Amino acid sequence: YQCDWSSDVCSSDLPLDELRWRGTLSSGSRRWAWVASDGLVHAIKPGDRLGQDWGEVIAIEHDHLQLREWHANDHGQWVSQLRRFPMSQTP
Repeated sequence: YQCDWSSDVCSSDLPLDELRWRGTLSSGSRRWAWVASDGLVHAIKPGDRLGQDWGEVIAIEHDHLQLREWHANDHGQWVSQLRRFPMSQTP
């Protein structure tokens, strides 16, 4: 894998099922998630966009990150939904 430090290339173009969790890196109070796609490892930080459902990274834990995604409900209203990535309990 090659590292890509500009995480925006990983953002909203790829479905989450095409991304692979690779771990985290911490420095003081800052934390990044490492997510792989297409042979690149991307550094993801809180506030970055991820996935195709307008997901925003709101938290990074040692084994997953938390996303707030937006979906249209049956009435055409946008509602937010929290999602864990990766879905499994282990990386």
